[in-house]
Amino acid sequence: MRTFKVTTSHNVFIDDYENGEGKQVNFYQQTSEQNAESVKTAIENHFKNVIYLPFNFNETDTNEDKTVMYWNALVDENNEQPHEGDIERWKKGTRDLYSNNIDIEVKELINVTF
Repeated sequence: MRTFKVTTSHNVFIDDYENGEGKQVNFYQQTSEQNAESVKTAIENHFKNVIYLPFNFNETDTNEDKTVMYWNALVDENNEQPHEGDIERWKKGTRDLYSNNIDIEVKELINVTF
């Protein structure tokens, strides 16, 4: 089992169905240590146990040197996945939802001896 430090930086913007992202309304970071067999499992565990959002690797991108992964989620004011009714009202312009743009960085922690 390996130990990873997973850090997610969250830029949250008001999201309008017709016009896309608007004003930034929040920024925060969340960090956890994950014991896992792989980086992929560490990230999945961080989302499951810290962020509480469903995560899909197929919807990610990375920077050029592959040290930061990018992902975003449509969320409500409690940073939770919106229900279908919320999404329908958002599409009609009667409900505010937010784009949570997440930068993911992972470092492997190793013990050293002196």
